[in-house]
Amino acid sequence: MFSATRRAAPGRRSRPAAFRFHRDGSRHCERSEATQKAGKKLDCFVASAPRNDGTEDKVMAHHTLEMPITPEQVRELKVGDMVTLEKTLFGIRDATLIHMFDRDRRTRLDLQGHAVIHTAPNVHRVPATPDAPVGYAPFCIGTTTSQRMERFTRPLMQREGVRIIIGKGGMGEETLAAFSELGGAYLAIVGGAAALETTWIEQIEDVDLDDLHPESLWQFRIKHFGPLLVGMDSHGGSLFADNRKEVASRRDAVLKSIGAA
Repeated sequence: MFSATRRAAPGRRSRPAAFRFHRDGSRHCERSEATQKAGKKLDCFVASAPRNDGTEDKVMAHHTLEMPITPEQVRELKVGDMVTLEKTLFGIRDATLIHMFDRDRRTRLDLQGHAVIHTAPNVHRVPATPDAPVGYAPFCIGTTTSQRMERFTRPLMQREGVRIIIGKGGMGEETLAAFSELGGAYLAIVGGAAALETTWIEQIEDVDLDDLHPESLWQFRIKHFGPLLVGMDSHGGSLFADNRKEVASRRDAVLKSIGAA
């Protein structure tokens, strides 16, 4: 048997609900009387598994976030957590960012509290219909490497209010500092997942700066976008920085073992 807790959505005062899962798959829910009466929606799942010494290791914290979110909500995310996004996601890439910040172009789309994904999507032009209101249908929407857009993280957060960045490969110290100061997080996607990502996108709701196509600013309607891994958080945590340190340490050890240090 292992135990788990569900935490109330950030900003809500209901107490956690405790669950116990048994080997047969059944579960027992223990909620406070106040939480039961309030009927609060619980959107964070934390599971833990017992160790031989009687303590428990955290296995997973899974957050379901309906966009947009607040700074308080994004600060709930910790490196190693999993996140699924709902409702709205914006697509953005190098040319978009260069025009927005180096050339001071403004967008009519409201990014406040939202997530952006580093992408230049493969889309089809179609007649405008209720299912394709701006005349585009998603075909293959993948993710590009994020590091080269490092210098745009802070202005993207400060001017446009973005809270979450989704991409491949992580970002650097400037981004981590902006996340800590302003409240943000990076969600990682592995390479080769474009076909899967596309199934999470229901519709292209809007597009701006379309003279930059395909590096336009895209507004997607999403459903169950994830789960994605929190690779960087607002508390100074970075899986990518940790991995770089570990790799460097192992490299130094190998070099020393062969007398090449």
